[in-house]
Amino acid sequence: MSVVLSSLTAKQIDNYLSQKPHALLLIGSVGSGTTTLLLHIAAKLLDIEDDKVISRPNVLYLSSDKSISIDNIRSIRSFIKLKPTTNMTNRLILIDDADKMTIEAQNAILKVLEEPPEGTMILMSTTSPNKLQPTVVSRCYSMRVSVPSKSALETDGEARGYKKEEINKAYLMSGGMPGVFYSTLAGDVSATAESFAVAKDVLRSQKYQRLIIMQSLSTTSEVSDLLSALHRIIHLSLRSSADSSQQGRLIMAYQLVQDCEQAIVSTSPNIKLLTTHLALGL
Repeated sequence: MSVVLSSLTAKQIDNYLSQKPHALLLIGSVGSGTTTLLLHIAAKLLDIEDDKVISRPNVLYLSSDKSISIDNIRSIRSFIKLKPTTNMTNRLILIDDADKMTIEAQNAILKVLEEPPEGTMILMSTTSPNKLQPTVVSRCYSMRVSVPSKSALETDGEARGYKKEEINKAYLMSGGMPGVFYSTLAGDVSATAESFAVAKDVLRSQKYQRLIIMQSLSTTSEVSDLLSALHRIIHLSLRSSADSSQQGRLIMAYQLVQDCEQAIVSTSPNIKLLTTHLALGL
């Protein structure tokens, strides 16, 4: 299946492929499809299908649900000893969710970025660039991922055999974020329909009512699902709003939700305090 790209992202990829700098950093929002795009660009460099990238012996793919340690980065040393075969750009190091690298790991990869081995290219993705050291970011060709249009996603969804009602539901639940859109179509969703119903109630309610709704959430999982739903609903509203004053309020709400999402992932927050903070801030 083809990858659906916005016109801006497609142009950025063409620019990157024409220049082929040794290091690329993809920056996108959660659910924007940075992992898919990482593999797509790697496939373009290798002139193979996207789903064949990770299995290639000349590709090192690093990713982790928790953290990417210095030991993971050290595995690069043995990998870069491999001799390039047909050209000088077909040995690739892919680091997905690069923001999960520990400080020690970032210092280690920095040395590789400063003195890139001949015939090796490094491609990284992140949804939290603020967690990367500025020295790491500055040594990469940065590309901000923009999401494709609704019509492009709808057309592609129909081409994949999905019904219009399924596509409309997936678009609503994903907030137009392609990574979440396709996961939703496939039936793999983290935020349930119930979470979306609660999120809509939260956004429609006054502060006192929001506090009551939030106090009913007692587990990290429940709060994470609610935050995911809020993230998508607000993001979709931002894309469709033409009112500058409303956009300002939505941006503040969007940032608040993102901050809470990061707190859930990176720390062990007091759930009651977090939900109270969210209820009062929206």
